[in-house]
Amino acid sequence: MTNHERYDELISIYSLGALDENELKEIEEHLKGGCGVCEEMLKENEKVLSLIPYSTPSAAPFPRVKEKLFKKIRATKQVEEKTFAPSFWERLQPLWLRLGGAVALALLIILFAFNLSLRDKLKEQEIVISSLKEQVTRQNEIMEFLQNPNVVTINLTGLKPDSRASGRVLWDRKNNNALFYGLNLPPIPSGKIYQLWVIADNTPISMGIFNVDERGNNIIQVSNIPHPRKVQKFAVTLEPAGGVPQPTGEMYLISAS
Repeated sequence: MTNHERYDELISIYSLGALDENELKEIEEHLKGGCGVCEEMLKENEKVLSLIPYSTPSAAPFPRVKEKLFKKIRATKQVEEKTFAPSFWERLQPLWLRLGGAVALALLIILFAFNLSLRDKLKEQEIVISSLKEQVTRQNEIMEFLQNPNVVTINLTGLKPDSRASGRVLWDRKNNNALFYGLNLPPIPSGKIYQLWVIADNTPISMGIFNVDERGNNIIQVSNIPHPRKVQKFAVTLEPAGGVPQPTGEMYLISAS
């Protein structure tokens, strides 16, 4: 169990006021540290608490949670009164304990379910944000290339009669770097990869391998292109996974001479 998985468990027990002194101090110190995930889970737990009297699902709770809850219910020793005003959860604690063990256990199950769901949603949001940042970065790169007066655009056309595949090489000849983007390429079969080539002095030179997304698109950076006077064509072939030193597979895109 990772540290944060432990906090996920403690947050639900903390919401019921069923933590012992050491763990109570631990989770309160953690919350004071400003953990956004745990604070969000605590807010969600508050929403769930208001619905518990109307919902009692019959799923088995985690053994540790069940043991702690029953231990708290059976305890006869009164918890020493704190010097500060009781929190919202502490004021509700007697009410939830009076609801009985079944409802309390059901509460824990729902709290854990909400916590896991919230954590998954946060991870999904991080993935979406990361993807958007990557898209923005690539769009900015293309805009910079398009605005660069040293950049020339080389078009690649598909060789299949019924194919909509095409490609572009945005080549900064002065700084000898480029962006290649392929469009509408067919899905890649298992064990294969697309490979970009430059033909210079009648010799194919690999410029890199690339996959495509579900629409058949991708953008890759290209460097170490031979001198412009030597370059004759750009091409894309389908090769074994990992690429090959010289083209062996079917050609999908080719530029004009």
